[in-house]
Amino acid sequence: MRYKSELEEAIAGSLLELGDRDRTLLRLHLGERLSIDTLGAMYGVNRATAARWLVSARQALLERARAAMRVRLGSSDAELESLGVLL
Repeated sequence: MRYKSELEEAIAGSLLELGDRDRTLLRLHLGERLSIDTLGAMYGVNRATAARWLVSARQALLERARAAMRVRLGSSDAELESLGVLL
């Protein structure tokens, strides 16, 4: 991938911008493979709430990473999409 290092840096920087709960949810779900049911139980919330939180965390990460890539590459969202970056 042509922009692999830029994308990795954008994602890493974007993760640091997320709140603690969002970062933790993403790490537990994506890295540790915990289910939404398990996350809900850990936080003492319904699985639907845990799912909404996870969707929100993913969206926030994507938006921040996309913004970082726009700056790094000097590109628009349309140009990023045409390059296959952060679809």
